[in-house]
Amino acid sequence: MARTAIIFLTDKGIGTTDSFFRARVGNDGYSLDSARTRLAGPSDLDNLSFFFSSLNEKDLDISQYPNITTVSVNNLDSATKFYLSEEWLKSSENTYVELQEVAYLENGESITKASTTLGDIPVIAGGGGSIPYTHGKSNYDGNVITVSKSGAYSGYVWWHDDPIWASDSIAIRSKDDTKYLSLYLYLCMKAKQEEIYLRQQGTAQPHVYVKHIRDFPIPALSLKEQYAMVSKYRSAQQDLKKAEQKIKETEQFVNRLISSMYQKGNGIQ
Repeated sequence: MARTAIIFLTDKGIGTTDSFFRARVGNDGYSLDSARTRLAGPSDLDNLSFFFSSLNEKDLDISQYPNITTVSVNNLDSATKFYLSEEWLKSSENTYVELQEVAYLENGESITKASTTLGDIPVIAGGGGSIPYTHGKSNYDGNVITVSKSGAYSGYVWWHDDPIWASDSIAIRSKDDTKYLSLYLYLCMKAKQEEIYLRQQGTAQPHVYVKHIRDFPIPALSLKEQYAMVSKYRSAQQDLKKAEQKIKETEQFVNRLISSMYQKGNGIQ
């Protein structure tokens, strides 16, 4: 299903603009199946209509409209070549630093399956959490974040404890782990995964480049606060692994029990 974009222009007599509103419609008032049944309650279109009719009101608070954002137009090389930069959602109560200030953002090294050597090092490319093939070498030793650069999952944020080969992805590491932990940077980015997806550029083959995420806002927490957050995350990971192992063991037990019911002379006593 292709996306539909509608551009609504108003002539203000100034010739140029440095920003505009972007509105996303997830609910147009009808179901998404072939029946297109009318849904109860106001739709996103109703909310948009109310927003734009209220634009001239001085006390209008855009933060009350989560599907409407302000997009800046940033010229790069010329007046005809530019990219769109959507404002990151931030709280006025917190202090932030830009990702590029505290982390290295490096493009991976492209590799094809045919050019890999024998080994079990994961190759991280454009997939959303998938590993297309492995390699005998690594270009990062672990403790690194990757962000997929192309495809439907461009912008996918992934953490790696162990060595990887970053291919069609952006590799991100803290410049100084005594100030900002790499894992803390990951947790911040993963929490705003959907916002990062919205940075995709292109239609047939979406892309996310370094320029789209270098100004990502990182809450300026103390190292002690970062360690506390990371510790809770690690603890939750361990609990999850134990739960997954318990589920696996229970499934195996139930499978053996049911299988025995199909064997001659066996059954539930």
